[in-house]
Amino acid sequence: MDELADDIFALFAEPPSFALSTVLSRVADVLREDPTFLPAVEDVVQDVHRVVRFDVPAHHHNFIALLALPEMHHPEKVVSTWTELALQAVLKHTRLDSQTLQAAKELAVGALAGPDDALYVSEYRKRVFQLYLLDAPSDTSGPDAVDSAAMDEAEKESKKVWKENLGDILIAFAMRNPNQFCRSANVAFGYSQSRLELLNLFRRLVMYDDFDFAAFASSELLTSILLSLTVDNSTSCFTVGLTIIVVMLPHLAVKSHELLVNRLPSLLAILARALCSNGLQRSDDAPVAGIASDDEETDNYSWSDSAGIQFKGKALAVDLELHWERLEASFVPISSRLPSADHYFTFLYGMYPCNTVEFLRRPTKYMQDRQIPCPFVVGWQEVLEDSQIRARALTLARRHALSPWALSHDIVTELSDHKRWSDMSASDIISQTTALDVVRSSSAAPASRPVPADPEKAEEEDPASAVIDLTTPHRPRISVRNMMAATMVLKSSADIEITDYPLHWPAEIFAATASARRASRSASVGSYARSVSIPEGVADETASISASIAGTSSDTSGDLPARALQAVAILQREALLLRNELNYQLWLKRGLLHNIARLQRERNVTIRGELERQNLRDKRKEFQAQNEELQAQLKKEKQNLALVQKNFMEEANLHLSKRKELRDSKKAWEKETASLRQENKEHVARLKAQSDQLDVTATKLFMLETQIKETASKVERLEDYEKRIEQHTQMQKLWDADVQRYKEQKEQIEIMVSNYGKMQEQLASLQAANNSLMEERSQQQNKIIALERELATPGPSRTQPQNPPRQSMIPNTAQQLRDLARDLAEAKAAYTKQRADNAALREQLEEMESIRELTRAKSSASLSLR
Repeated sequence: MDELADDIFALFAEPPSFALSTVLSRVADVLREDPTFLPAVEDVVQDVHRVVRFDVPAHHHNFIALLALPEMHHPEKVVSTWTELALQAVLKHTRLDSQTLQAAKELAVGALAGPDDALYVSEYRKRVFQLYLLDAPSDTSGPDAVDSAAMDEAEKESKKVWKENLGDILIAFAMRNPNQFCRSANVAFGYSQSRLELLNLFRRLVMYDDFDFAAFASSELLTSILLSLTVDNSTSCFTVGLTIIVVMLPHLAVKSHELLVNRLPSLLAILARALCSNGLQRSDDAPVAGIASDDEETDNYSWSDSAGIQFKGKALAVDLELHWERLEASFVPISSRLPSADHYFTFLYGMYPCNTVEFLRRPTKYMQDRQIPCPFVVGWQEVLEDSQIRARALTLARRHALSPWALSHDIVTELSDHKRWSDMSASDIISQTTALDVVRSSSAAPASRPVPADPEKAEEEDPASAVIDLTTPHRPRISVRNMMAATMVLKSSADIEITDYPLHWPAEIFAATASARRASRSASVGSYARSVSIPEGVADETASISASIAGTSSDTSGDLPARALQAVAILQREALLLRNELNYQLWLKRGLLHNIARLQRERNVTIRGELERQNLRDKRKEFQAQNEELQAQLKKEKQNLALVQKNFMEEANLHLSKRKELRDSKKAWEKETASLRQENKEHVARLKAQSDQLDVTATKLFMLETQIKETASKVERLEDYEKRIEQHTQMQKLWDADVQRYKEQKEQIEIMVSNYGKMQEQLASLQAANNSLMEERSQQQNKIIALERELATPGPSRTQPQNPPRQSMIPNTAQQLRDLARDLAEAKAAYTKQRADNAALREQLEEMESIRELTRAKSSASLSLR
């Protein structure tokens, strides 16, 4: 293990001592042979991360390669340890190769795609969504734009890479596990402030044709998106959400038509909101930033992102049972362009013309007949205004041709016919539906450029100072050269002077910005003072302007003024909408290109078919000429054939008679051959049975002879064993008799021992009685001596004691002692005699034991010899 640790550390030396593939193969071999080494290897990798500085991109590459080994790839370990220590640093690094970034993303995606019942997986999914929504910079946040302006270029690039990698991880997770992604994203989508950022992520996701749209359509996430499009008041979210739905419609029609049919009433309700919302307010000014709606009827209206989209001129309250947090505005209160419903109407009408027209004719009745619950506290009759919806839908209806599906289907059949999209692809649906918009289809053709009245003035006109005018009836033209020139100037950090201020942007913002920028920058940058116009419609350029305005304002005043914040919000929202429109146009272009390629293939097939048909015509003429020649030859051949057939019939009759005779003789021969073969088979079977029986008999005879030879010695041994068994039997009988006698003597000894014990107890009791009598005797003798002394002393006569001493008891006690001593002597003599008898018996028993052991040894030796 120490050697393996040295090899791992050697990867991060300068220069490395071993190749990466060699060390990876060693680590994999060790872990495959003994998986118990995995904790030790993980400790070594943690030591490497703690010691190595990772100031070289190769160090990150080697470290991620170690973590990506299948033997070390444990999702729980990635979540608990390596996400914070290594993966975040790698995903924020700006100079790593694509292979390292892809490996790091795979580690993160593998952890996200873990088992659903694991707690760490759900927490990690929530953590990744939080990082994407809160930690990574947002294009829709004014404070993030200000913070980004204060950063240096390296930090900006790191934040940008961090945001892109997090988005790639979530998209890869969605492509691999769409159901789990939809559940996690639906939880994050419940927070109103994160919806716009998540919608941008979903917009990227639905651009992939191989995404599982069926899983997305059956999830609660699509329900939440449709609810957001119905009740939220943010026009930015509404615009991006419409783009997502439009992109999904062709794919759902092909892959999951039943789910799309179930969602159709909700989609039509969103169409009604887009067509007829009272967020439209009359404005005397032109649209912001020179961007107008596609609908010519609403070019003079502006949309307030903070005012929201409202039905019937009042803000309707959301049903409390939905537990929905309404998003009022995604940016600060600004005026911006209207969300266009043209593309949305085109796809709904192109795919479901009957239901769309029926809904636009009677919206309230359509929703009530299908019992669609209203997300507001009131019913659909209070939400939808039929006359207003019909009036505003007429403009879009005039722009579209009659859908072919309206002629072959009705309201019911176009929903129940699930097979009408089975032979089509999403690109086919895109091309068919977009072709219905006759105005957009006709305007897509290249128009001739008008010739100026004075060519000299046209040449002298500065192309960089041209302003886009959308008030004229002709199509606006944008110079790509002007856009490129403005972009280069803005990216050069030079002093610029803006001459054509937009009507909705205060000129003081740009003046203050320009003066602060000139005061803060050094004179070594150089002067690029020239008048340029800010091109409209480029998302990246507007984002650069936003960052520039926010940065200069932060340097000069610390707190941005209200107009600067409004300008930042305008730029961010316009960049978002332009990027959304750009992505939609790219998706539409990709679908149309797929359809063009299909049509080109069909055209090539048609051309090849036409050439093949021409070749077939030429060949048919050649074959007709050959056929006429062959017909003449055939006629001649038929005549010859008739003659030959006649001769053949005569010969055939002759041959038939001969063949009959030969068949009869052949049948007789076959019958005789069969009988002979049957007899031969019986003889062969009999000979074979006899041969087999003879072989079996010879085998048995040989086995018996061999068995007799083998058992001859055993028989002799058996006779010898029988003799020995008789001898042992006699010895056993003698032994049993001796053992019986020994048992009887043992019982006698036990009886004598028991008697001896009883006598000892009796002797002890007699000795105790004798001792008590001796004490009493000594007391009496002492009394006698005292009395004798009193008698010897002269004096008055003394009375005799009332209780004279019991002298008669002494002789009796002595006699008992003598008898007891005599019994004791007799018992000792009997005990001594018994002990002598026991010793003699014990010697006899030992002799018998020795004889028995000798006999047993002899019998074991004889058995071993056998």
